[in-house]
Amino acid sequence: NYAGMENRGWELDFDFIPYRTKDWNIKVSANFARNENKLKDDLETSGSWTSNTISGYYPTLLVKGQPLGSFYGYIYEGVYLNDEQTIARDANGNKIMTYKDGQLQYVHMRFNYTNDDSYTFKAGDAKYKDVNHDGNINEQDVVYLGNGMPLFTGGFGINVKYKQWTLNTFFNFRYGNDVVNIARASMESMHSFNNQSTSVLRRWRHEYTNEQIANGEVPSGLLPRAYFGSNATYNSLASSRYVEDGSFLRFKTATLSYSFPKNLLKGTFLSDAKIYVQMQNIYCWTKYTGMDPEVSISKPQNPGYDTSNTPRPHEYTLGINVKF
Repeated sequence: NYAGMENRGWELDFDFIPYRTKDWNIKVSANFARNENKLKDDLETSGSWTSNTISGYYPTLLVKGQPLGSFYGYIYEGVYLNDEQTIARDANGNKIMTYKDGQLQYVHMRFNYTNDDSYTFKAGDAKYKDVNHDGNINEQDVVYLGNGMPLFTGGFGINVKYKQWTLNTFFNFRYGNDVVNIARASMESMHSFNNQSTSVLRRWRHEYTNEQIANGEVPSGLLPRAYFGSNATYNSLASSRYVEDGSFLRFKTATLSYSFPKNLLKGTFLSDAKIYVQMQNIYCWTKYTGMDPEVSISKPQNPGYDTSNTPRPHEYTLGINVKF
């Protein structure tokens, strides 16, 4: 076992019949659940956090007081629009300078991924928050970004019956969980020959002057520049850029059925007969930009990762149930 863990929660399940007559029967059913997961010990997994983030993996850290399966990485702050923006600044916003080659020079932001090597950010690169204001992006800037465990889960439905007709509906939901959109990270990486999303057409292509920036002439949703190379992953590090709100409400099923009256079945070999039409995965309300927000949350240490699994299809069924 990695560490002590505590789970606390509750579940509420109820049925309610607000209206009922000889011909009508309306029933509402709902289920709501809340589970709070918390680690009681403070542990860290082995390996380099920084090298993991280069590879696009989110470091797996076991931190006391945080849920199991939390996401850690850098805070994404957009794109360096020009070279001046790559100059490192201290906690007061002042540009950091150093004495080199006999003269004072500005210090530009760097990404340190080993003790002996680093990368200096350039205009068009992704911008990550320098948490401790030392001019370096490294493991000291890795922070908690969220987790894949929902605050609330559940479902509800309405059953409406009128004489021989019955309409059943069911909705399910998750609220308050995050999803790491790994598929989007791959489709916007721009550092290999892999297929890319059309969103990369919004990538940075040239520097913007401070006047253009002040006048609002920078396109919205600007992505980092294309940077080809097997090690050119600085623009797609594990960061808040790919952590999205995974909350959703799904109209899961709707079934309309008609039960034939008993008097119509007299003289036949049938004791009961019903015809129905059913629709599944009708619609999903969500702010998530991926294919489907309903990703697995059952994996022990990394719930909430979307690797572009096949989304749930719309399904339509026409059937008949008979009893002899």
